[in-house]
Amino acid sequence: MLITILGSPIPKARARVVNGHAYTPAATTAYARRVAWAAREAGIDETLWAAPLVVTCWFFMANRRRADLDNLIKAATDPLIGVVYKDDSQIVDIEAHKCLARQNPRAVVEIEIANTD
Repeated sequence: MLITILGSPIPKARARVVNGHAYTPAATTAYARRVAWAAREAGIDETLWAAPLVVTCWFFMANRRRADLDNLIKAATDPLIGVVYKDDSQIVDIEAHKCLARQNPRAVVEIEIANTD
């Protein structure tokens, strides 16, 4: 399954606490909705639901602004829980790449069933 999320990839931000109440920053929440929507548009492959998975991510950034690769991965994979796969613990192998693409920023997530042989 190949999922393309158009626009600048947004790293997952930590939850914020204000007056004792935790909340997720709006940019993180909005990006999570875009990721889930892009997955639905790509077509759900139900064979992925409970299988061990291999995930490859490419993050094409609009600028050289600092973004941690691990937070980009979480922003691209966490919203897929309950949409593409049952739980992110199914991911047994992951590869990720970050590069500059000023003209066409996007994230591309490829999900395959792991070879268990």
